[in-house]
Amino acid sequence: MPASRKPRHRQRQTIVRVPMMRPLKQQISDDMHLALFVLRTAPHDDARTDLAATFNTVSVAIENDARFAEERAHLLAGALCLQDYTAPAALTDQQLATLAHTCSVIDTILGLFDVATLWAAEKTAVALARQARAASTKGADTCAPR
Repeated sequence: MPASRKPRHRQRQTIVRVPMMRPLKQQISDDMHLALFVLRTAPHDDARTDLAATFNTVSVAIENDARFAEERAHLLAGALCLQDYTAPAALTDQQLATLAHTCSVIDTILGLFDVATLWAAEKTAVALARQARAASTKGADTCAPR
């Protein structure tokens, strides 16, 4: 059989798993702790949104990973704390402790992700947030008096 007629082997595309490097981990951690600091000192809704975005991204990243079963419970507690909170009210000591603990848990597991997993989780979390925002806006439009 001539070389041009030989069946070609299909090449498989594999995702390169690049480990998260220290600068990226530090940037995510700094943003998270800065948002927590702002909530602690001068509560603002933007800080709540920033902290919630980090919590959502990490929770999507660990959603189906059996290694992080315990951490999911801590993230859920932090997310529920933020869900119940409305700025500019002051956070209680218990809420602050829960949020600080959740941030510490995220700091602990952040280096265990690869960049592709975190990137995909961020895209999924953003899409879910947009979907929820669209659903709440649509529900508000249908309930508005005309």
